[in-house]
Amino acid sequence: MNFVSYSQLAKDVSELVEIIPKPKAILGIPRSGMIPAAMMALHWNIPYGDVHTFAKDESFFKKGVRDLSSEQSNVILVVDDSCNFGRSMSQAKELLKDKSYEFKYVAVYIKNKNSDVDYYRHQIPQPRAFQWNIFHHTELMELTLFDIDGLLCRKPTPEENDDGDKYKHFILNTQPKYIPSFEVGSIVTSRLEKWRPETEEWLKKNNVKYKNLIMLNYPRGDVRRMMGHHAYHKAEVYRRTNALLFVEDEQWQASQINELTGRPVLCVTDWKIYEGNER
Repeated sequence: MNFVSYSQLAKDVSELVEIIPKPKAILGIPRSGMIPAAMMALHWNIPYGDVHTFAKDESFFKKGVRDLSSEQSNVILVVDDSCNFGRSMSQAKELLKDKSYEFKYVAVYIKNKNSDVDYYRHQIPQPRAFQWNIFHHTELMELTLFDIDGLLCRKPTPEENDDGDKYKHFILNTQPKYIPSFEVGSIVTSRLEKWRPETEEWLKKNNVKYKNLIMLNYPRGDVRRMMGHHAYHKAEVYRRTNALLFVEDEQWQASQINELTGRPVLCVTDWKIYEGNER
């Protein structure tokens, strides 16, 4: 699994602007392309906006802090975070075909060197995922396993984690954290089976879609803590599925699940893929 974090994107954009002549302005391709577009525009201190607004009204640049006329270049960069099949780039070119400026097309990441762009930073093959949109990727989500606490919602405090009324209140009322936009393969948690009704109620209330909810079948929380099988439980489920990715919030568990399965685990604490050889 090839994974790019925000910090890596910032590094790659800073290297990319070193090989591109300063343009007149920047146009981002919504939504993900607006992130590197803004970074580039700030680097050069030039106007930027989005492709669709510019296609309708070129003058919107003049409503900002700087005017296009202040730049000698006639080149406008059209920027996206990545170019996979090139559909977004093709749509942007169609929108801009009647404009009088010279357009250069940029993708920070491309799938292959046949991509129809003028500049890029890295060639990254599939499967790949980006921190800024990984939870909104329909094909990947259905092949991904999720933990709950620390990921879909925050973790309970020691006071809340009493395996009683306070814990029940936590489960039913905790605030969501990272909610995927599409159905995920399975949710695999160390929560106990006895808390299934409350957990399912919270998941439904927060529009978390999933195929399966897999929990631990111990009688009490103290037994669960004594057994300490969190990573083993998750790894065993991961091994039985065709999932491409497990998403976890604790670094030690992410590392252990990876060691036990030899399969990729994304940790949202350090936004790192723990990855080993398939077993």
